[in-house]
Amino acid sequence: MLWLFITYALIGGISLLFLILIMAIGGLDTLGLDMDVDVDLDIDADMDVGGGGAGGPGFFSLPFLLAAMSSFGGVGLLALWAGVPPWLSPFVAVGGSAFIIVIVFVMVQRFLQKFISDSTVNISSLKGTKGTVSVPIIKGGEGQIVVITEERGRMLIGAVAGEDIPANEDIVILESLGDSVKVMPLAKYRTHKATQARTNARKHKKKKGRTTKNT
Repeated sequence: MLWLFITYALIGGISLLFLILIMAIGGLDTLGLDMDVDVDLDIDADMDVGGGGAGGPGFFSLPFLLAAMSSFGGVGLLALWAGVPPWLSPFVAVGGSAFIIVIVFVMVQRFLQKFISDSTVNISSLKGTKGTVSVPIIKGGEGQIVVITEERGRMLIGAVAGEDIPANEDIVILESLGDSVKVMPLAKYRTHKATQARTNARKHKKKKGRTTKNT
């Protein structure tokens, strides 16, 4: 019985650590939180639930099964160390590991709920945000841009423009159009703003000159 618990603890623990490392490298998508950021907007978070109410890994997903294995082995070893009879230790291990997994599952679900609620973005708040064209925008049609936000990180958004804009071109969001945005090339936007500033300065100077002449 001792070696059975040791085997479960080692296999489950090592496999779980390896899986956590993979998830850390691959991000939340590897965890089962497959977010389809189709900005609708307050953002559509389409998730592979797999049994989890808030999305993410289900109760019988691989991470929880590995955690159950390591918990079973660990609790069983503790039970033997505490003097529990060998014939009773498997039942104690099953009960203890089930209790641990339920607690961990609830904590993960609450974390995911908080993550989702804290990471929504209103598309109208993206006005003036800089981004990059990922799918070429054709005048009269819709392409796609990538923007980086504090709440969501990398986001893909449908975009239109008054001209053709190739892929990898830097852009600025001018306004929201429901589930998409209107954009302008960044270089053109900066030129437009500079020209507008000079025009306003000349108007202000002329107005100030007329006021001084009248006095």
